[in-house]
Amino acid sequence: MISHTTSKKCSDAELSDQKNEDGEFRPLKVTLASRSLLNLVAFFLYKVLRCFYVSLFFYFLPFSAIIMSTLIPLQFRAKFGSLPYCPALN
Repeated sequence: MISHTTSKKCSDAELSDQKNEDGEFRPLKVTLASRSLLNLVAFFLYKVLRCFYVSLFFYFLPFSAIIMSTLIPLQFRAKFGSLPYCPALN
């Protein structure tokens, strides 16, 4: 059962199954206008940190692991002489 949501599929008029202190049903959708100032700041901070986290761990780290798995063996081969001399690697 969903108590509250921020989904765009939910309309503003839908009501939850839960009642508030006055005995009225609470709105199902949580809008920006219904949030307090501290909650808005925390929500936007969450969005920024989540964007950083997702971009770092799901995009940058796999890409860097693939690049490093190619460059490190080339560097060691050139250093220990198993590759022909290449001035660009020195």
